[in-house]
Amino acid sequence: MATLNAKLLNITPFGMTTAITLTGNGLESELTIRASTNTPYQWMYRYTNASGDQYVYKTDSFLHNEDAFGQFDPDDIMHVSMMVGRIVEEGRHRPAPVAA
Repeated sequence: MATLNAKLLNITPFGMTTAITLTGNGLESELTIRASTNTPYQWMYRYTNASGDQYVYKTDSFLHNEDAFGQFDPDDIMHVSMMVGRIVEEGRHRPAPVAA
């Protein structure tokens, strides 16, 4: 069974950062969402999969469509998975470091 665990990492005068940990089948991945007013993009999303690959997507738009799906719920697997799918599709891929 999959579980989600959302936590607030920090709050500054310029924004905040939240992390959502996804756990299932003995594997763990993490979605980090940063909202900031003093950076070139208002939103930065980072998804790190269980293999350590990262996908980073920066935009001025919040990725959740509230008109179609209601208020974003970090405990709703459908909300989180739709967001992760878009980050993987449109974000910049950074492969996991290779052990020497």
